[in-house]
Amino acid sequence: MAKKKKKKKRGSRTHGRGNTKKGRGKGSRKGTASRKGGRNYMHLVKKQGVPKRKGFTRHGKEQKGINLRDINEMITEDTEEINLEEKGYQKVLGGGNLKKPITVKAQNFSNSAERKIEEKGGEAIRINEEENEN
Repeated sequence: MAKKKKKKKRGSRTHGRGNTKKGRGKGSRKGTASRKGGRNYMHLVKKQGVPKRKGFTRHGKEQKGINLRDINEMITEDTEEINLEEKGYQKVLGGGNLKKPITVKAQNFSNSAERKIEEKGGEAIRINEEENEN
């Protein structure tokens, strides 16, 4: 199979680059190590996943939360108490309402969640406080 002949674009004003000003600066020289083939740093960040180091990281402070409406789906007719730490949740959030009064055990409660549980006639028990009492 014969190789395809390359066009040299002689007589062409822009050589396939569009505008006449393109291909003039230092960045148009491809193959320099610092520029990674003429691409700038933002190209590397967006396309190749170079990490942006920005801000602070908080290690060990994230708490997995659950809303009251999701607790409704967990409880059955005979459920009187639910321990959310066993299910992998640390914080109870106040989204939605409970359908029946139950005792909810968790590490942490938002103010609205605690208020809604007690208004319904249930009890919000912090697990850390319970361990300290025993």
